[in-house]
Amino acid sequence: LAFKKAYEKDKQAYHAMAGESKELKKEMAELNQSIKRLKEKSAGQEATFLYNLGVAFARGGLYDDALKAFTDSLTLDSNNPDLHYNLALIYETVKGENAKAIKHYQDYLKSVPDSIERYKLEVKIDSLRRVLRKTKKYPVLD
Repeated sequence: LAFKKAYEKDKQAYHAMAGESKELKKEMAELNQSIKRLKEKSAGQEATFLYNLGVAFARGGLYDDALKAFTDSLTLDSNNPDLHYNLALIYETVKGENAKAIKHYQDYLKSVPDSIERYKLEVKIDSLRRVLRKTKKYPVLD
């Protein structure tokens, strides 16, 4: 009899804990969804902040800092055409990294297929490709 009472008491406690566990799992799922939404929202804001920071650095002539800010922004928002354009400009005009400049000009044109600068950029890409071909055939020695 004592065993049966203890068993029933344990059984009730188990069912109560199972119910609480289900409720906690439901609350955790809701919290995870809320956290996911907040992260998505803040990622967009962080990407915009980093992009604007990169623009400020570039205007101030701090191109390495601008490149870092733009690259960090790119990891959060790879669909920003202005970001690709600014990266291309820095790689081309400041860093002399024509292959990276070409890639970002192409990404810009993919994002903005009807860009008013399309022809100019296609000519620029072609010119940068020719420079790359020449430098690979005849590398400059330091």
